[in-house]
Amino acid sequence: METAESLTVPFVPASVASRIFAQKNLLTADELAQFLHLSRKHIFRMAKAGRIPSVRIGGSVRFDPRRTGEWLKQNYLQQRSARRATRVQ
Repeated sequence: METAESLTVPFVPASVASRIFAQKNLLTADELAQFLHLSRKHIFRMAKAGRIPSVRIGGSVRFDPRRTGEWLKQNYLQQRSARRATRVQ
């Protein structure tokens, strides 16, 4: 069984979020997996768990680049804050 921790995104620089945000069309799981250096299967698991914003179109799952880019930036900032907090302790 997967835990919430196993469905997190690895540390991703903000520049990756900007590159995703700049995409014009909805992204497939394969495309998003390439950006994030994750497996396609992991992307689908995150989408199913509601851990990453996604949309369903018929039987397909797609990722809006704007929502995904914003989500990534927010996730990146949270991870950075958490790392700083652990250094202070």
